Amino acid sequence: MSAAKILVASGNDIAQVRVIGRATFQAGQSLRDFGLEMIAANVSRILVNLGECEGMDSTFMGILAMIARRSITNSEFRVEIVNADDNLKMLLDTLGLTRLFTFTHTETAAEDWTALCNTVADDGKEQQQTILKAHEALMDVDGDNVPKFKEVVEFLKQDLR
Repeated sequence: MSAAKILVASGNDIAQVRVIGRATFQAGQSLRDFGLEMIAANVSRILVNLGECEGMDSTFMGILAMIARRSITNSEFRVEIVNADDNLKMLLDTLGLTRLFTFTHTETAAEDWTALCNTVADDGKEQQQTILKAHEALMDVDGDNVPKFKEVVEFLKQDLR
Protein backbone atom coordinates (compact mmCIF):
# COMPACT_ATOMS: atom_id res chain seq x y z
CA MET A 1 0.00 0.00 0.00
CA SER A 2 1.40 3.39 -0.93
CA ALA A 3 1.89 6.25 1.49
CA ALA A 4 -0.87 8.74 2.05
CA LYS A 5 -1.08 11.89 0.04
CA ILE A 6 -0.71 14.82 2.42
CA LEU A 7 -2.04 18.21 1.31
CA VAL A 8 -1.31 21.37 3.28
CA ALA A 9 -2.50 24.96 3.24
CA SER A 10 -2.03 27.96 5.47
CA GLY A 11 -3.42 31.43 5.86
CA ASN A 12 -5.30 33.65 8.28
CA ASP A 13 -3.39 32.29 11.29
CA ILE A 14 -4.49 28.71 10.53
CA ALA A 15 -2.61 25.79 8.99
CA GLN A 16 -4.44 22.86 7.48
CA VAL A 17 -3.49 19.30 6.67
CA ARG A 18 -5.59 16.91 4.60
CA VAL A 19 -4.70 13.21 4.75
CA ILE A 20 -5.76 11.04 1.82
CA GLY A 21 -5.10 7.30 2.13
CA ARG A 22 -3.17 5.41 4.81
CA ALA A 23 -0.96 7.70 6.92
CA THR A 24 2.38 6.05 7.66
CA PHE A 25 5.93 6.86 8.69
CA GLN A 26 6.65 7.71 5.05
CA ALA A 27 4.67 10.93 5.43
CA GLY A 28 5.89 11.61 8.97
CA GLN A 29 9.02 13.60 8.19
CA SER A 30 7.23 16.02 5.87
CA LEU A 31 4.31 16.43 8.27
CA ARG A 32 6.65 17.08 11.19
CA ASP A 33 8.57 19.69 9.21
CA PHE A 34 5.36 21.43 8.12
CA GLY A 35 3.94 21.38 11.65
CA LEU A 36 7.11 22.84 13.18
CA GLU A 37 7.27 25.48 10.46
CA MET A 38 3.67 26.51 11.17
CA ILE A 39 4.31 26.60 14.92
CA ALA A 40 7.34 28.83 14.30
CA ALA A 41 5.09 31.05 12.17
CA ASN A 42 2.80 31.38 15.23
CA VAL A 43 -0.36 29.91 13.75
CA SER A 44 -3.10 29.54 16.32
CA ARG A 45 -4.47 26.24 15.00
CA ILE A 46 -3.51 23.33 12.85
CA LEU A 47 -6.53 21.52 11.41
CA VAL A 48 -5.85 17.89 10.45
CA ASN A 49 -8.63 16.59 8.20
CA LEU A 50 -8.86 12.81 8.43
CA GLY A 51 -12.07 12.52 6.39
CA GLU A 52 -10.23 10.63 3.62
CA CYS A 53 -7.71 8.89 5.89
CA GLU A 54 -7.83 5.08 5.71
CA GLY A 55 -5.69 4.46 8.79
CA MET A 56 -2.59 5.62 10.66
CA ASP A 57 0.52 3.91 11.92
CA SER A 58 2.15 4.66 15.26
CA THR A 59 4.81 6.93 13.75
CA PHE A 60 2.21 9.14 12.09
CA MET A 61 0.21 9.34 15.32
CA GLY A 62 3.43 10.13 17.19
CA ILE A 63 4.10 13.02 14.80
CA LEU A 64 0.60 14.36 15.48
CA ALA A 65 1.35 14.06 19.21
CA MET A 66 4.67 15.88 18.81
CA ILE A 67 2.89 18.78 17.12
CA ALA A 68 -0.03 18.83 19.55
CA ARG A 69 2.24 18.80 22.59
CA ARG A 70 3.32 22.33 21.63
CA SER A 71 -0.06 23.45 22.96
CA ILE A 72 1.14 22.52 26.45
CA THR A 73 3.60 25.42 26.40
CA ASN A 74 1.42 27.70 24.27
CA SER A 75 -2.20 28.01 25.34
CA GLU A 76 -2.94 30.05 22.19
CA PHE A 77 -2.15 27.03 19.95
CA ARG A 78 -4.17 23.89 19.36
CA VAL A 79 -4.48 20.97 16.98
CA GLU A 80 -7.95 20.08 15.77
CA ILE A 81 -8.78 16.73 14.23
CA VAL A 82 -11.46 17.19 11.58
CA ASN A 83 -13.81 14.48 10.27
CA ALA A 84 -12.20 11.53 12.05
CA ASP A 85 -14.38 8.45 11.92
CA ASP A 86 -14.86 6.18 14.93
CA ASN A 87 -12.05 3.82 13.88
CA LEU A 88 -9.51 6.66 13.67
CA LYS A 89 -10.65 8.07 17.01
CA MET A 90 -10.25 4.59 18.49
CA LEU A 91 -6.67 4.36 17.13
CA LEU A 92 -5.83 7.70 18.73
CA ASP A 93 -7.58 6.76 21.96
CA THR A 94 -5.75 3.41 22.16
CA LEU A 95 -2.51 5.37 22.49
CA GLY A 96 -3.98 7.93 24.91
CA LEU A 97 -3.81 10.75 22.38
CA THR A 98 -7.42 11.93 22.22
CA ARG A 99 -6.88 14.34 25.12
CA LEU A 100 -4.31 16.23 23.03
CA PHE A 101 -6.80 17.20 20.33
CA THR A 102 -10.06 18.98 19.78
CA PHE A 103 -12.37 16.98 17.50
CA THR A 104 -14.62 18.72 15.01
CA HIS A 105 -16.38 18.28 11.69
CA THR A 106 -15.82 21.84 10.52
CA GLU A 107 -12.98 22.71 8.19
CA THR A 108 -11.93 26.20 7.18
CA ALA A 109 -12.03 26.81 3.43
CA ALA A 110 -8.63 26.81 1.77
CA GLU A 111 -7.84 27.55 -1.84
CA ASP A 112 -4.13 26.88 -2.25
CA TRP A 113 -3.45 23.28 -1.25
CA THR A 114 0.09 22.00 -1.73
CA ALA A 115 1.13 18.35 -1.68
CA LEU A 116 3.87 17.47 0.79
CA CYS A 117 6.69 15.41 -0.60
CA ASN A 118 7.24 12.07 1.15
CA THR A 119 10.95 11.88 0.44
CA VAL A 120 13.63 11.52 3.08
CA ALA A 121 17.40 11.78 3.19
CA ASP A 122 19.20 9.11 1.15
CA ASP A 123 20.88 7.54 4.17
CA GLY A 124 17.58 7.14 6.04
CA LYS A 125 19.07 8.46 9.31
CA GLU A 126 16.77 11.47 9.36
CA GLN A 127 13.76 9.23 8.86
CA GLN A 128 14.95 6.91 11.65
CA GLN A 129 15.38 9.92 13.96
CA THR A 130 11.85 11.09 13.14
CA ILE A 131 10.46 7.62 13.86
CA LEU A 132 12.41 7.55 17.14
CA LYS A 133 11.16 10.99 18.23
CA ALA A 134 7.58 10.07 17.29
CA HIS A 135 7.66 6.94 19.44
CA GLU A 136 9.32 8.76 22.32
CA ALA A 137 6.49 11.32 22.12
CA LEU A 138 3.93 8.51 22.32
CA MET A 139 5.64 7.16 25.44
CA ASP A 140 5.82 10.64 26.99
CA VAL A 141 2.13 11.32 26.39
CA ASP A 142 0.89 8.13 28.02
CA GLY A 143 2.87 5.80 30.28
CA ASP A 144 0.80 2.86 29.01
CA ASN A 145 2.64 3.27 25.70
CA VAL A 146 6.05 2.55 27.23
CA PRO A 147 5.74 -1.26 27.08
CA LYS A 148 4.26 -0.99 23.58
CA PHE A 149 7.15 0.98 22.10
CA LYS A 150 10.13 0.49 24.43
CA GLU A 151 11.74 -2.14 22.20
CA VAL A 152 11.17 -0.06 19.06
CA VAL A 153 12.82 2.95 20.70
CA GLU A 154 15.77 0.91 21.96
CA PHE A 155 16.27 -0.69 18.55
CA LEU A 156 16.21 2.69 16.79
CA LYS A 157 18.62 4.23 19.29
CA GLN A 158 21.00 1.32 18.86
CA ASP A 159 20.73 1.46 15.08
CA LEU A 160 21.42 5.19 15.03
CA ARG A 161 24.66 4.75 17.01
